[in-house]
Amino acid sequence: MDAGAPAGGRDRQARGLPVPTGHALPGLDQDQAPASADVVIGGWLPGGPRNATVRAVLVGVPAEGGRLLFVGSVGSGFAGPERRALAAALRRIASPVSPFTAGVGLGLPRGTEVRFTRPELHAEVEFLELTDAGRLRQPVWRGLRG
Repeated sequence: MDAGAPAGGRDRQARGLPVPTGHALPGLDQDQAPASADVVIGGWLPGGPRNATVRAVLVGVPAEGGRLLFVGSVGSGFAGPERRALAAALRRIASPVSPFTAGVGLGLPRGTEVRFTRPELHAEVEFLELTDAGRLRQPVWRGLRG
């Protein structure tokens, strides 16, 4: 990486640089590579035949007012049967409104079908770093939390 280039959150910490305010994640385990975090599912992108499976989950961390601060979408790390079972669980907690804080874009292409959920399911994800924008870089699904 170029010495003058901005560093992402986790890389900034490794280099002894401050992480921008608001970019620390609760449940973040910074001593492991890759890092892991406890996140809350706030929505999902359907996929597969008849949208019967999860293509990706939209995750966040608790913010003020009971909302979620969006930190990214996670689409890798799922086992095949897990995608179908997770889709069924997410349909049961469907919500007509987004649980994410207002004014924060999800960074999805226009026209992407998004299904929001009540913020009830917690998951563990691994990621390489937290970007300067507060997003998880290369997140990988590890499973639901009990």
